Amino acid sequence: MARPEAPVDFTVQELGELAEFLRSLRRTAGLTYAELAERSAYSAATLKRTASGKALPDMNVAFDYVIGCLPPGQAVSDTGRAFISRWKTAKSAVDKAKRTARRSTVLPKPQLARDQADLSGALRDAWARAGRPSMRLVERVSHGQVPRSTANVIATAHTFPRDIRQYIAFLRVCEIEGRALVPWFQAWFKVVGVPSTLQPALRALQGDSDAQATFVDLYAQVTGEVLSVVEELGRFTAEESEKRAPQARHIVRRGSRGRQFHYSRTGRSERFLYSSPGPYEHLCLPPGSPPGQ
Repeated sequence: MARPEAPVDFTVQELGELAEFLRSLRRTAGLTYAELAERSAYSAATLKRTASGKALPDMNVAFDYVIGCLPPGQAVSDTGRAFISRWKTAKSAVDKAKRTARRSTVLPKPQLARDQADLSGALRDAWARAGRPSMRLVERVSHGQVPRSTANVIATAHTFPRDIRQYIAFLRVCEIEGRALVPWFQAWFKVVGVPSTLQPALRALQGDSDAQATFVDLYAQVTGEVLSVVEELGRFTAEESEKRAPQARHIVRRGSRGRQFHYSRTGRSERFLYSSPGPYEHLCLPPGSPPGQ
């Protein structure tokens, strides 16, 4: 009599669920691993390891396992899609577990940075704290803002981000979002200087409205500009916009220069707006400025 199969390893929940899915297909088909191997290009031992839940199986081997469990002539479409979805979910979970195991216990301290070398070291610590994500992952998650070669030299503190967009993109890959970005913004202002415009940073923060509002607020404090973050303006005339603006949430810092910029998440003011995609990227120029500048 064959030795009973060991229980599925659920150390990584999603990986265990993939293994259980594969085993259920084999049980439904009523096949032993030896019989399944006859339908497959792989040995019984390889197929058994594929459904153990101890490690992420090679997709080609696991897909062959799935096909072997189906009756001859049956379309693989629905079962194949279910397998691919589970395999991708398991892969993400395994990658996350690996990053967690590699996480450093050292906390990055951007607030202590005195120069670019100090801030570069803090970025290295942030990368280690995030589990040392691969350079390929950094490039993909940053949508190409941080290429692999650049990610490597930033992560090892051998170079500094070329601009604030690349800086923010690297931080977001390191799982630093929202209010956690405050000391990093302050460090950039201190070490590099205040950006001449808000647009690059707001584009880099697209999808994180809290971080966008925080950046605008910090920029206002440092520059003394009069800034408003308006959440709901809609497509109204200038008069209607002025009536509705007080009903929305504002972040305002009064300055001496008297210039005023409005950042609207969803709306546009027809008097002095120029528009670009994304939340907080609708820039209203000072009154009298022509649209589209």
